[in-house]
Order: sequence, then C-alpha cells, then structure tokens
Amino acid sequence: MIKINLLPFRAARKKENVRQQISIFLLTIVLCVLGMICWGFLLSKQVGTLNKNIDRLTVELKKYEAKAAEVDRLTNELRMLTQKVDVIKQLEINRKSPLKLMKVLTEVVVPERMWFTNFHYKDKDFSVQGIAVDNKTVADFMNRLEASSIFKDINLITLNRVVKNNLKLKSFNISGSREQPKKPGKSKAKK
Repeated sequence: MIKINLLPFRAARKKENVRQQISIFLLTIVLCVLGMICWGFLLSKQVGTLNKNIDRLTVELKKYEAKAAEVDRLTNELRMLTQKVDVIKQLEINRKSPLKLMKVLTEVVVPERMWFTNFHYKDKDFSVQGIAVDNKTVADFMNRLEASSIFKDINLITLNRVVKNNLKLKSFNISGSREQPKKPGKSKAKK
C-alpha cells in the first residue's frame, strides 16, 4: 500500500492562509489610513473654502453695516426735519390765529350799537369789555359769538349801567374760550 503524507501540505496551506489573512489585514489598515488621509484632505479643503467665505462675508458685512449706519443717520435727519416742518406749520397756524380771532370778532359785533373798550386773549381763553346801547345788543352779540365756529363757553361776567355824555349805556364784560386751531397733519415726508 502506498502512503501519502498530507501533513506538510496542510502545514503549507495553513501558512499560506495566515499570510493571506495578514496581507488582507495590512491592506485593510493601509486602505483605512489612505481613506482617512483623503477624508482629512477633503475636510481641510472644505474648511479652507468656508474660511474664505467667512472672510468674504465679513468684508460684505462691514460694507453693509456702514450703509445701515448711513441709512439710520438719514432716517434720524428725516425724522428731525419732519418734526421741524410740523413745528413750522403749527407756528404758522398760531401766527394767523389772533388775526382770525379779531376778524371773527369784528364780524359778530353789532354795528353802531356797541364798541369794544378792552380785549384780552391768552392761550385759548379771552375776555371782551365794551359798551353797548342796551341789553338786547349785548345779548345779540353773545348769540353771535356762540353761533361762530371758533368761540365756545360764552359767559356774561358783568353788565352795568353807565352814563357817558348824558347817554345811558351798558358796560359789559364777556369771557369765553376759543376752539384750538387744528394741528398740522403728519407730513408726507415720513412715507
């Protein structure tokens, strides 16, 4: 009978398997290291790109911050100018107010039957002192004042009999208040 010794073959086969497994292990480690190096390179490239974008955006941000500061300054100036225009309009209304008041007073006076001797006006309150021919003239004057569009709260303070140049006349004192002039509307510059 013939005997075949398979033991060295098995040992050679085992050595070959061990060598193959070690080679695969080392190749896997090398491939992992190469993959990590490539991944690190790609990440560092992305970080560089992102840093460049950050630098570019920082420069743009500074430019826009300067423009925003300029816009804020112009907005403040516009608001101040609008306030000044509103004050000027109010001053214009207030400047014409006494003139309008006197015009209305002369329109409501009963002609040739009454005369003013004193007129006092402060803020919105006024008082009129004068001389009238009779009580009806004073009542007509008060009714005309109440009917006007700018006077309100008309009150007769005093009504006395006086004699001037041998004529029996009535001295009167009337007080009241005036409707406030309308404030100017918001100017269109705010839009």
